[in-house]
Amino acid sequence: MMTALKLSASAALGLAYLAVAWASAHPRVTDEYAAHYLHRTVECWYSRGEAPPPEVIEIGTLSYPEPCRYLRMGWYAAEDWGVWSKVHGSTLRIPPRPGARAVALTLRAAPAPQPVIRVRFSWDGHEAEEDFAPGSTRTVTVPLAPDGTRGAELHILPLGRATVPGIEDPARSVGIGLTTIRYSTELAREGLLGEAQ
Repeated sequence: MMTALKLSASAALGLAYLAVAWASAHPRVTDEYAAHYLHRTVECWYSRGEAPPPEVIEIGTLSYPEPCRYLRMGWYAAEDWGVWSKVHGSTLRIPPRPGARAVALTLRAAPAPQPVIRVRFSWDGHEAEEDFAPGSTRTVTVPLAPDGTRGAELHILPLGRATVPGIEDPARSVGIGLTTIRYSTELAREGLLGEAQ
């Protein structure tokens, strides 16, 4: 009796494993789910065969999956004007572009009445902080490797927060807004966040 019970339990467990294996090999998911979760890494992470980015990237004009090529973690969904960073910090990927010595980021603070937002930027061993007055738009420049063969991963940490309305949240907390990424062959001093390595 005990042996028959053990055999039945083993057979049931085996069938359950086969069902899970079959379901894994034949997932039934929507196209939207597959595009966002299953193919996101393949389409967005850097690969050696990736085409260089354009000289100017207007965040508000990008369509899926283009934003995730640049906006890694800690961003809200892109809007027509650009994108807000989240208050706990965000990561911006700057792909390499041949000949580029720097990248200029156009950033905007939430409109008044809001506090001045101090933002800490860190990349390639550099760190810098900048203040953004309510409603202001500023350009900051991040130096890249001199030969343009590698990009950068820029970490953005707001040391404060502002409140702006969102589609799902009428009072979401945000850090700083990003509108444009512009590559440059010149390393202009104005707005430079740190020294090139």
